[in-house]
Amino acid sequence: MRPAHVQVPISTPIDGKVIIATEGDILVAPANAPHRFENMGPGHLEMIDIHANPTFVAVWL
Repeated sequence: MRPAHVQVPISTPIDGKVIIATEGDILVAPANAPHRFENMGPGHLEMIDIHANPTFVAVWL
C-alpha cells in the first residue's frame, strides 16, 4: 500500500479510477496498481510517499 499526504490539489488515476485529492487527503494504491500524480494547483506539489517494500521500484508513467 502507498499512502501519500497531499498539500495541493492533485489528480491521480489509481486502478482505473481518477481521484481528485486535496490538502490533508491520504491516498492508498493497491500493490502493483499503476498510478501517477499530477499537480492541479498553482503551487509546488509536496508529498510524503510511503512504500511498504524494502526497495523502491518505479516505472515513471
